[in-house]
Amino acid sequence: MLEPVVDQQRAPSSGYQVPIQQLPSSGFRLPLQGSSHPDLPPLYLAGQPIVNRDDYPIYFGSAICDKSVHPCKIEYNMRHLPAPCTVVLDNTVISHEGRYDLLQFNPNTMELVRTSEGRIPAGRRPIKGGYEEDGMPLYHGIATHHKIPGETSPRLGGCVYAIDENVHLATSDYEILCWK
Repeated sequence: MLEPVVDQQRAPSSGYQVPIQQLPSSGFRLPLQGSSHPDLPPLYLAGQPIVNRDDYPIYFGSAICDKSVHPCKIEYNMRHLPAPCTVVLDNTVISHEGRYDLLQFNPNTMELVRTSEGRIPAGRRPIKGGYEEDGMPLYHGIATHHKIPGETSPRLGGCVYAIDENVHLATSDYEILCWK
């Protein structure tokens, strides 16, 4: 009887190490729902928030829409808003009352990288935050002057973000969230 040939993976002699686990392109997320303001998930689940210029914690998230998914901001402390999830759709600020996912931010594996004009920094792998209806990827960005999360892509030419009911486009003073 023939024995099956088993190809055992060996570490290459060149010193190259095979990665144990590839991180998912969109990170690890907590699914959330609705317009209520639930209590903030524990820090060990939610990860570190961005602290904006007014010292409010804001989380990166992705709003699940009908035919697209858009990077959004999640603000648990803004109880006057209809929903903790705010997203820019068609140049309009929306309080998203449907499903959204909170990105578990981990500073050991993620970092914000300065960029401009919609560019993805050379040699960097941005964290996917969603996609347009036509499939164009959208990434998590942050307007550094205001420390407000938004969305960015080459087509957008910068970082689109919302302050109150106003939509802004940062073309040079923003960062994109990337894997380290």
